[in-house]
Amino acid sequence: MARTAAHRDSPPDTLIVADVGGTFARVALATVRAGAAPQLSGLQRYACAEHPSLAAILAAFIATLPAAPDSAVVAIAGLLDGDHLVNTNLPWPVSVARTRHDSGLASLALINDFEAVAYAIPHVAPETMVALNGDPEPGPRWPALVLGPGTGLGAALRFEGGERPVLA
Repeated sequence: MARTAAHRDSPPDTLIVADVGGTFARVALATVRAGAAPQLSGLQRYACAEHPSLAAILAAFIATLPAAPDSAVVAIAGLLDGDHLVNTNLPWPVSVARTRHDSGLASLALINDFEAVAYAIPHVAPETMVALNGDPEPGPRWPALVLGPGTGLGAALRFEGGERPVLA
């Protein structure tokens, strides 16, 4: 119990979060506190074709903030191959290092969009879940599979814990 109280007393972290698809990028601020679901604010939507790069979208969002965080996590469809994202549906190439530099961020993580959904599973309200087989139980059961249509069929597998709790 004391551990939970300590989490509540520690200052929250604020970072930029984004979901980037082939058509639109949705960008917001996330306030994160250990042991709690992230709180989102300031959601903006940007048309990808109207911007020359992911860095330009992030910089446009940062320009709207009174005090900008220096970290961001971007969920994006595709496969990260070293520093570059492989995605044929975006109007521009994506390099992690160049995007970090050009947007002025100190820290930038790109993750697969379905990987992001899998990380969110513990924060999903039990009443919004539907059991596909067996008796429904409140809350997630492990392992959990995320599937969804997009340009292709996206998938991610979530485990209860461990060093790498999500495979996408």
